[in-house]
Order: sequence, then C-alpha cells, then structure tokens
Amino acid sequence: MPTKGRLINDAVVKLEEALDKLEVARRKLQDARNPRHVDLTVKIEDLRQIYEILTDPECTPEIEEVGSDA
Repeated sequence: MPTKGRLINDAVVKLEEALDKLEVARRKLQDARNPRHVDLTVKIEDLRQIYEILTDPECTPEIEEVGSDA
C-alpha cells in the first residue's frame, strides 16, 4: 500500500505534467490573441502555488519520506 508521502509525490509529478500542458495551452491562446489566456495565467499561478506548498518540506514533510526511501 502506498504511503502518504508516495501518494503526494505521485500527485506532484502529475501536477508538473499538467502545468507543462497548461503552459502550452496558454501560449497558444496568447498567440491566437484570445483574451482567455489571462484567465488561464491566473489559474496556472494558483496551481504553481499549490505545487510550491506540496514540494516544500516545511509545509509537506511527507515528501521527504519519499526521498529517503529511494
């Protein structure tokens, strides 16, 4: 059974992948001069803040467990 740290780490990996894809979508909307790219930029920043919290050992100490298990 996966540990809490492993589950958080897996979520972080998926979040990284999602952020990369959302950044591509944002650039395409911006290139198309679609004003919705501004809304997407705000949402991406919200997700980046969540990512920072999840990867900060002070906020999410379980993430360190995964590193020591390797």
